[in-house]
Amino acid sequence: MPSTVSPIASSSSASAVASAAVGATETVTARDTASVVDPRLPPPGAAGVGLFPIPKRPRKRYPSDISERKWRQVEPLVRRTSGRGRRRDVSLREVINALCYRWTTGCTWRMLPHDFPPWNTVYFYFRAWRRDGTLVKLQSQLQPRPGEASDSERSAG
Repeated sequence: MPSTVSPIASSSSASAVASAAVGATETVTARDTASVVDPRLPPPGAAGVGLFPIPKRPRKRYPSDISERKWRQVEPLVRRTSGRGRRRDVSLREVINALCYRWTTGCTWRMLPHDFPPWNTVYFYFRAWRRDGTLVKLQSQLQPRPGEASDSERSAG
């Protein structure tokens, strides 16, 4: 008759119980008890555990965010890729929204809200676009022209 070991028993007591059992045909090792899952923990693969982070909620909209119409105008300016390096994992629209927020509020790079990409990522794109001339084109596209209502005035009225 094989002995049974409680899954809550520690590895040292589990092997002691198994070896002390009369007529035991199998020996329980520490490796066997290490695979016992703690019932207080969520199951592997559950949302928010390990490789499956909890999905982010959509962030609140800031008054400085660009509209869909403006995004369609500036997207061709920033979508260029050199074909080198790793795949981009940040939204360029969010980078532009962060730049617009900074231009509107005048905050420092490190004071960008956590809703935006990390400040050093935004600063990386700012420097690259300033160096290649894209930033000047972006600013000219995003600034309201004389006599044209800005996006925030259009949505408020």
